[in-house]
Amino acid sequence: MVDCATLAADLVHESGVSEDYDNLRKAVEPRGASMMVTPKEIDLLIDRAAKLVALALNCAIQPALSVEDILELVS
Repeated sequence: MVDCATLAADLVHESGVSEDYDNLRKAVEPRGASMMVTPKEIDLLIDRAAKLVALALNCAIQPALSVEDILELVS
């Protein structure tokens, strides 16, 4: 994850244009709201992490059930 203004500054710098970072930040964030750029597959990563945390909690709360039993119950 990267700040949008930082990414824009890096892209502008690589193109050879000299631009003040503060001016660039104002152009990218006109209302002062910071934006973040995330990987395309962030939804998939979050979904997998949520399932892993849920499985871990279920295993901790229900130690008598096997992982296969828990997966069968939640699917």
